[in-house]
Amino acid sequence: MKGLTIVLMLTLTSLLQQGAISNKAAQQQVWPCGSDLNLLVDDQKRPIWIASEELMRHSTKSPVPQVPSSIRAVGTFTVDVLIGTNGRVKCTRVESGHPLLRRAVSDAAQGWVFSRFVVGTKPVSVFGHLNFTFDSQ
Repeated sequence: MKGLTIVLMLTLTSLLQQGAISNKAAQQQVWPCGSDLNLLVDDQKRPIWIASEELMRHSTKSPVPQVPSSIRAVGTFTVDVLIGTNGRVKCTRVESGHPLLRRAVSDAAQGWVFSRFVVGTKPVSVFGHLNFTFDSQ
């Protein structure tokens, strides 16, 4: 899709040791998909949210939202995602963006696939954000 830039915010725990990962305690809301026993958490059991560089390295499939060409979409949609131990998006929650386009953005995020995230030898589930930015050009 012309004019679509996808900016991803997610990083893996290998960066935890380097201090490049921060906790996002404010995001401890109940997710619509429930809990995940394999979720990457800190020592206080808070989910660890990850930033873009590592996610980009792990992305193997990244579909863009399917929006009719008659719609001149402009703006950024932030989608919270839960990526399972198999690398597939298990759950999405669209945090921002025009209500008429949220479904298309959520469906696109559901189609993203990543190589597995692993801590030591154990596959883990991770939280992160996908930002879909539309411009009219």
